[in-house]
Amino acid sequence: MTACIGEPISWPRLERFALAAGDPAIAAHVEACPACRQCLAQIQGDVVELPPLVMRPGRPGVVAPELARRAAPSARWRWLVPVFATAAAAVIVLIVVRRPAPPIDGFGAAIGVKGVGEVTLELVRERAGATELDARRYAPGDRWKVIVSCPPRAAAVAIDVSVDDGLTVDHPLAPAQLACGNRVVVPGAFTVTGARPNRVCVTAAAAPGAEGGTACATLEPADGR
Repeated sequence: MTACIGEPISWPRLERFALAAGDPAIAAHVEACPACRQCLAQIQGDVVELPPLVMRPGRPGVVAPELARRAAPSARWRWLVPVFATAAAAVIVLIVVRRPAPPIDGFGAAIGVKGVGEVTLELVRERAGATELDARRYAPGDRWKVIVSCPPRAAAVAIDVSVDDGLTVDHPLAPAQLACGNRVVVPGAFTVTGARPNRVCVTAAAAPGAEGGTACATLEPADGR
């Protein structure tokens, strides 16, 4: 196993660097550090496909569809995914918190979760075959999914999704217990209807009912835009 030459770089930061390559400090560290360079090469060398979503009828308000059984070429999503070997343990940074952190207003930021480590939550909108991260407006027919990233050496992470329109709080997806990894897709998807702002929150914890971290975002009706 190759050890990091200095302070290890967490795997979410390496992934963001692989996508944008905009941090000169990470570039200099990777150039000098064989362990971090090996993990960056693994991140850059692997892709997987996310199958499309198939809507099914449901109750009004928030509706949960099912994943398609087979991927249609026109609606496939592709994401970078790292495959970690033994050396990856040298660059995983765990952040342990002793009490629940306040919700983060927005998705994509790393959250420290007790018993899991550094967790990143992402909200993805699919509209007419196009996907978008960090979208904040909804329209009829939009489909929303949640993607979770957490250290692969953590046993699992429990995910709970809620949607609050100011009148009622709904849980459009069944609570999920997922094996940790990079950009793990939470089973199912949901739509938002009506003409009110909807507050979407995703909580990640080591187990159902345990202390966790939460990311939230308010989705506004599209209003024709």
